[in-house]
Amino acid sequence: MKTVTFRIRPDKKGKWKRGGGYFDVWIFPTQKGVRNAYRNFNPRGQWRDVRAFCRRLNDGNLIGVIVYPRGTGAGVVAHEATHAAVDFVAWDLRRRDVPSMDVEPICQAVGNIVRELTVGFYKHGVWK
Repeated sequence: MKTVTFRIRPDKKGKWKRGGGYFDVWIFPTQKGVRNAYRNFNPRGQWRDVRAFCRRLNDGNLIGVIVYPRGTGAGVVAHEATHAAVDFVAWDLRRRDVPSMDVEPICQAVGNIVRELTVGFYKHGVWK
């Protein structure tokens, strides 16, 4: 099996807006692949217990990466989606120069991210 990659957009309804932020999603065939990716981002980090992760990159419109192994359950997907939602809202607030954070955009972003991830998981045969 090879690594599955796709992109998601957490903005309203997952539309690919010009200038909108996105995440790259990597799904490795094994847990070892996830841990190796984590070590690349965090050479001194505690990688042995990592099951999945979301890493903020803030590289232009690329907000970050969300990394899972095959066989990931919905709970882990939702957990990492919440990290991604917080990263997205922080990215969006900086872009719009808004001084405070409301909880509702985070909840909306989590819903959009989980929907986009679910579509990607089924589309790429990770979930059946």
